[in-house]
Amino acid sequence: NWDKEFKKNMEVAGLANEFEDDQWRNLEKAWDQYTFSGQGYEQFAPKQFSQYRYSMEDALNPFHGLGSEAIKSQLPSLKSSDLANYILALEEITRLRPDDPENWMNLGLAQAENELDVQAIAAFYRAVQLDSKMNFALVGLAAACVNEYCVPDALDAFKTIVQNFNISLEDYSVSNLIAIFRNSSLIPDERIRVGALSVLLNMSGEHEEAINLLQIAAKSSPNLKRSLCF
Repeated sequence: NWDKEFKKNMEVAGLANEFEDDQWRNLEKAWDQYTFSGQGYEQFAPKQFSQYRYSMEDALNPFHGLGSEAIKSQLPSLKSSDLANYILALEEITRLRPDDPENWMNLGLAQAENELDVQAIAAFYRAVQLDSKMNFALVGLAAACVNEYCVPDALDAFKTIVQNFNISLEDYSVSNLIAIFRNSSLIPDERIRVGALSVLLNMSGEHEEAINLLQIAAKSSPNLKRSLCF
């Protein structure tokens, strides 16, 4: 019913010609393959969104041929002033150094800031495939999965973070995860703790607390503010 309602709203807005029926049909077929948990479809994100799609062919990328070191030297200025070219630069670096998880994590963060969560999910998955201990990439992955309504996959990402800190839980529910990430003695890394907790609070409907948490963290640590883009 919701896709019929969406089509109707698109027609009212005069955007019916931009609606991609084939894409919706493909998604509907994909949904039929997964078990619905009540929170979303299990393993939907890793199976449907794990393939990163580059913005353009390698030869057309304006950073093609510069070399990874030359591109890397431009990243700080691009990050602060030109998100589109920052993403293109990171895409070229991941082509040149596809086995470097940090490059993929940075690309995921950039795509999250660019509000292309499907692309962010693909980049984050690549990062954690290369390094399962890359906890901040897992936080970004969880946030992007929540934005795409892949809640079970977000919970899987949080579960991996908890296990990376050698914490054992029988029930990885949102409420139990919130309790874990509230505890600085269990999760001493502030960036991981604040990032994860803000996403979990948002998932549980505690939106004001999530906002307050981020505002307090931003005031206490400017570097933390810049890193939490999701």
